[in-house]
Order: sequence, then structure tokens, then C-alpha cells
Amino acid sequence: MYNQIYRMDNQLPKWREASISMPNGRRFFYFRDPVECAQYLLHQRPYEDHMVYGPTRAVDAESDRVYSEMNSVDWWWETKDRLPLGAMIVPLMCGSDEMQLTDFSGDKKAWPIYLTIGNIHSSIRNEYSYLAHIVLAFLPVPHKFQWNSASDDRAQRDINHQVLCDIAEILLEPVTQFPKGGDINSGALWLCSDGKMCRCWPILMSWLADHMEHANLMGMKYNACPKCQTPKDELGSLILPPDLESHWQNSAVFQQKYREYQNGKTASVRGFPLTAIMILAGAI
Repeated sequence: MYNQIYRMDNQLPKWREASISMPNGRRFFYFRDPVECAQYLLHQRPYEDHMVYGPTRAVDAESDRVYSEMNSVDWWWETKDRLPLGAMIVPLMCGSDEMQLTDFSGDKKAWPIYLTIGNIHSSIRNEYSYLAHIVLAFLPVPHKFQWNSASDDRAQRDINHQVLCDIAEILLEPVTQFPKGGDINSGALWLCSDGKMCRCWPILMSWLADHMEHANLMGMKYNACPKCQTPKDELGSLILPPDLESHWQNSAVFQQKYREYQNGKTASVRGFPLTAIMILAGAI
């Protein structure tokens, strides 16, 4: 497949310019239409053998449910049931992380947002060389805090948070207003990588970011959890949610992995505690 990447359509969606109002004037930023980006990725022929179009359920030899690709989770099934008959889900996966560029000529930063789709197999979309991620936008970097007073800092934080909310509203408007120009009861006809037309529904499914990025995007303190109301002194401890009880009772694999975690023997299983829990919970 790597040799076929050069065959990809190079007509990426065009950049758009938008602006938001701030106390010291208007700030401009550039972005692409996320719906157009999803449509672009969906019809690329090099991904033809690595594309999924519908949900599946898989089990292992012991009849335990197996979660692997995104289309094997319950979310895809539940969302499909709420859409019109014949609609195909195109899960949008965004990711962002503020980056430090240089310290030699001032602390220059960039804040890009990337987009890919869950229809592409994870082994392909996670490889940088396969070009399955598109730069969706460049967010304006907030002004530095002047540290004049606590009230000034709080006001600046409120402004920064409101700016991100305004940008997110502009950036995701094509998704929330979908289908524009299409039939609300059937979605929009898109060309897929296999050369066939499907009635597609792009839906924002996940936002990939580390803890610091989530805190910035949500305007919260760094010592708080963006997912739950866990006290700060309990952050980092493993608390199994109630919906994992069935896995604990019925899955021998889950019990074995959980015991390994409890005994501190997970060093040989790279990334187990987070990855395994998310897979078994159906979050991946």
C-alpha cells in the first residue's frame, strides 16, 4: 500500500479564514471544512483494502466479546440505530496539542488540530507515512499572562476559554449543520474508496489529547479530571466503572489482566493499564 500513496488525490480541501473578537482586536485563524476533509479521506483509493463501512461484533474462542477496531464497539451500533435506514457512519477523530517551536527567538508556539476518520483501519491511520491525518486548523495561541493581579489572570483565563469556544463553534459548524444541501432523512451521497456511492453521516466521535490539552480546551485546572469528579488526591488510581462488572464476571482474559495489574506485573505488557481497560470498556 505504501507504494500507492502517491496515487492519492492531492486536491486537499482549501483553507478558509475566519476571525473572532477579542478585547485587543480581532484575531484571525485558518481552518478547513471537517466534512470536506472526511469526504476527501473516504474516497482515497489507496485505503480501499483498509476501509470499514459498517459495525461488526466479534468473539473469541471462549465466546467473549472482542473489541478491536472502532466499528466493533457498541457506540457504532447504537448510533447507527438512531440514523435513517441505509446511512453509513463516518466517525470523525480530531486531535490537538499545543507545540513549542523554539526558545531561541522567543517562545514561539503552534496549536494545530488534526482530523482522521474511524473507517480507516487503525494500523493504517496511525502510521504517519500513510497520510491518513489532515491538518484541520491552526488555533490562535492565547496571550501570555501578565501576572499583574489575580483578578486580571481570571479575566484573561475567561477570555481564552471563550475564544476557544467561539473557534470550536465555527470549526464544527459544518458537522452540526450536516447535511447541508442533502436530504435530512438519508444523509449525503459520497464516493467511497471502492468506487461505490454511500449515504454518509460524519459524526464527531473522539478528540485525542493529553491531560494538559484537555484542561486547556475545557478551561479547567490541571489538577482536575476532565472525565469525572474524582478528588485530586485520588487521581492516578484505578477505579473500575460499574459497566465493567460483566467483564469482570464473564471474561477470563479481563480477570487475568486485572490481576497482573494489581500485582504490578504489567511491565512486560506495554501500555496495558489504559489500553486494555479502554478496549474492554468499548471505548476504542
